[in-house]
Amino acid sequence: MNKPKDIKIIILLGQSNMEGHSWTSYLDRHFPPELVNYYTSPFKTEIAYNCDNGNNESYDEFVPVRVGQGYDSTRFGPEIGIAAHLEKAQRSDEFKIIKFAIGGTSLEVFWRSPSSGIPGLCYMFATNYAHRMLTKLKRDGYNPTVSAILYMQGENDSVDGGHLQYEKYLQNLVNDLRNEFKDYAPKAGIYFIDGLINDAEFWTHHEIINTAKRNVAKSDPKNIIVDTLTPQLSFSNEPDFEIDWAHYDSDGTIKLGHLFGEAVTEHIK
Repeated sequence: MNKPKDIKIIILLGQSNMEGHSWTSYLDRHFPPELVNYYTSPFKTEIAYNCDNGNNESYDEFVPVRVGQGYDSTRFGPEIGIAAHLEKAQRSDEFKIIKFAIGGTSLEVFWRSPSSGIPGLCYMFATNYAHRMLTKLKRDGYNPTVSAILYMQGENDSVDGGHLQYEKYLQNLVNDLRNEFKDYAPKAGIYFIDGLINDAEFWTHHEIINTAKRNVAKSDPKNIIVDTLTPQLSFSNEPDFEIDWAHYDSDGTIKLGHLFGEAVTEHIK
C-alpha cells in the first residue's frame, strides 16, 4: 500500500472580495499581453471552490486554479494571485486550496462561530464543505494538513452594527476554526491570515473593524494581518457600465492574492 502523500491545505473564507467579483475581461487594461495570458492560463496549484453557496463551484472536485472561479464564470478572486505567488516561490506542488465564500455576509450573523452563539449559516456551510473536501483528499491518497486559513471579511459588519462586537466574534471565530480542524493541524499549528478591509468612506466603521483585526492578530503569533491599505489596491475603475465601489478592480484582486500568497510562503515552511 502506497504511503499517503503529504499536502498542505489553504482554506479561503469570507465575503465578496474573497469570493471574487473582479472581471477577467479587464485584465488587459492593467497588464501586458504576456501577463494576461499567464493569469488566464491554468495554474499547477489545485482548488476546490464553492462561491455564493453553489452559484459557481467545482462540484466537490479539485481543479487547477484559473480565472472564472469567483462569483460567476466571468470573474475571479484572490486565488489567482495566490497561485501565481506559489509558482514564483516554486512551491506550487506543496499546496491545495479549499475556498468557500459568499458575498454580503456578516461575521455577526452569517460567520458567527459556536463560541459566539448559534453558528451562522456561512460558518456551518463552510466548515462542512472543508471537511468534505479534506475527506476526499484522504480517500484520494493524500495526508492533508490545514496549514492556514485565509480570511477576507468585515465590510458588512462595518455598516450594519456588527462592528460593536467584531473583535469578540473574530477571536471566537479564530479559536473555533482551529478547534474545528484540529485533527488536520500541523505541529506548528494553523495560521489565521486576515486581510484588512478597504478604508473607503462607505464602509462606515472600517477603522473599528481593522483595529479589531489588528488586536486579534496581536493575541497569537500565528495570527497574521495582510495590510491591504498601504498598497492602495484599486476599487474605483470597473466595470465600465456601473462602477462597483464595493469590490476590488481586477488588478487590485491580483495584488490581494499576491499579498496573501506572500504571507503563506513567509510563515509556512
